Amino acid sequence: MLGLAAAALVAAAPATQAAQVTLHGWAYGQGPEVRATGYTGAAGGFELTLAGAGDGFDAASFLSYCLEIEQAAPAFGAMAASYRVVDGRAYFASRRGDASIADRIGLLLAHVAASPARVDTAAESAAMQVALWNLIYDTDLNASARSAFREVSGFGTQANSLLALLDTPAVGGPLRVWALESDDAQDLLLLQQPSGTNRVPLPATAALALLGLAALTLTRRAARA
Repeated sequence: MLGLAAAALVAAAPATQAAQVTLHGWAYGQGPEVRATGYTGAAGGFELTLAGAGDGFDAASFLSYCLEIEQAAPAFGAMAASYRVVDGRAYFASRRGDASIADRIGLLLAHVAASPARVDTAAESAAMQVALWNLIYDTDLNASARSAFREVSGFGTQANSLLALLDTPAVGGPLRVWALESDDAQDLLLLQQPSGTNRVPLPATAALALLGLAALTLTRRAARA
């Protein structure tokens, strides 16, 4: 099983040079097919690694979801396209004209990080992808309603249970969101797999911190000090 936590940079800023992305496969098993506005096909989280992205990002194992429903889903393996690591608020301000999308995604991720069992199967991961698309392309927080974005194959109900989490604050507040941006390929949401639950080892780097519960994070920092 894989839990979920956002990657947060606590040391150096990401490098601006192009990064190479390698997709290693589905994070929770084969993604089931979803049918939604603008997309029909397999959906869910997958594992990736980066090279050339800079300190704190290279060699780490990440969990990722698609950001652009208009773009084709990426194929597994080394991707030919180059990517840039971009702050989520800057990304959504540029692409969607609304930086607060990153805040809502960060709040959802904080809730899931606090309770990883919410998303630890292929079906739940597909629902997570649907919920993310709803946050990006719609404003109604209802993935199954007739609106700008709608999922019609049954995952909207699970997605709505995730979106309902946005009605309550998360311990420590929203997590910081990062995007992998490409000029000619699917943009990706960049998340880090928390240690102890992921299938790919995490690097020992001070530049990345797992932000699940804020109190636990502060305790660990105090212990290291």
